[in-house]
Amino acid sequence: MTNESKDELAGLLDDGWEIAGYSVNMLAMGGNHHNILLRKGNALSNFSILLVNGSDKRGLIPLTPYEKSEQKKKGFFG
Repeated sequence: MTNESKDELAGLLDDGWEIAGYSVNMLAMGGNHHNILLRKGNALSNFSILLVNGSDKRGLIPLTPYEKSEQKKKGFFG
């Protein structure tokens, strides 16, 4: 695994994202799953780290969009 993926969380924090929540789940066979809730303005994302057998997998899941939608709201009849 390259160092680029390991620095992704640090890059997000340097970019202005802040930690809004954190949880750890213990898995079978000694694994751990870390969930870090990140907030920037009105945007939320989940940064996930899965640790199993000495290796890790990391990923970012956007929960809300980064930009407001410019779509005009429709009424009941269209």
